[in-house]
Amino acid sequence: MHDCHIRKERLARLALGSAALAAGIGFTSFARANTGSDMSPDVQQTESRQAPHADPIEGPEIPEPMVFDLVRSLGARQGELEANALVQPRFRPHRAVRFEWAPEIEYAFADGHAIELELPFVNHELEAVKLALQGTIGSTPGGTMIHGWQAIGEASIHALEPDVQLTGVYLLGIDIARPVSAMVMAGGRVNLREGHTVAEAIFNPSVFARVSSNVILGLETNLAFGARSGMHTRVMPQVHLGLSDHAKLQLGAGAEVDRRGIYPAIGGRAILEL
Repeated sequence: MHDCHIRKERLARLALGSAALAAGIGFTSFARANTGSDMSPDVQQTESRQAPHADPIEGPEIPEPMVFDLVRSLGARQGELEANALVQPRFRPHRAVRFEWAPEIEYAFADGHAIELELPFVNHELEAVKLALQGTIGSTPGGTMIHGWQAIGEASIHALEPDVQLTGVYLLGIDIARPVSAMVMAGGRVNLREGHTVAEAIFNPSVFARVSSNVILGLETNLAFGARSGMHTRVMPQVHLGLSDHAKLQLGAGAEVDRRGIYPAIGGRAILEL
């Protein structure tokens, strides 16, 4: 029991350290990007209105976290299409291992805006239907930062009463200093289940390092806190492999902690850009 408590504390320190690192990086990069120039969204909007055909938003290429991923990259071009699937075995004491997997398809219907349809399964059974929208707000003139938003709705297909989860997050991608970059997500989630409402705050900082043209190392952290649900933390070191011009594979192994204990967390995502 004492060892479990120590492991929880160490994992919590790692998660908070990752969060502090990403937050500090974001502040420093924002100050650096705006030295001598501003993001100037009003100016960008004015130029966009004056131009007959607005150019796509240019920004840094930031890797996507494996577990809480994006709907295409920020600044995606119209017509981009991707199919992928995430697989995660879930380990809990005194329970059989559950295999959670979710095929999804993502499509950029306009420059900087994309939609996603996801079908979450548990073992062989379809559990829910998830729909997500994502938009790109803009980028810094120097191209070191890009930001946007993501909205997600998920509905269970088995519940006799409404069982819906709504999530909204702000997205900030930062090109720190090549080959290092970061993606920070901050927002909230509301669960509407059997007449009860449970709200959680979300903070997901991730840091990446490109070690070669086909290999990226990353550390993804998922933090969620609710007055009723308590604190949930997942720390997922991961590797992203480029298999070809259109195929990628992401693999990760780490740990997650909630008020019931600490558990191993492993997973993988296969990606095909069409």
